[in-house]
Amino acid sequence: MRVLFFFGQTEAGDQLVEYTHHPLPGFRAGAAWALGETGEPKFLDILQNMAKSEVGVARRAAIKAAIKLRSLTPVES
Repeated sequence: MRVLFFFGQTEAGDQLVEYTHHPLPGFRAGAAWALGETGEPKFLDILQNMAKSEVGVARRAAIKAAIKLRSLTPVES
């Protein structure tokens, strides 16, 4: 999915967002990781919400991905 997103397949990003609601925490964790790898700041809100609402592996993945996106996002003056 992440590779498809990089090559302009924005539907792949939509699919990753859907996976953040999957019943299995491993899928949610994987989706969080992949969203962080896109480098797209538009996914930061989703990851921050996951960091607040998730537990366990999905929460840790969301936190790491959000930190990564924040570090890649230029600060507005």
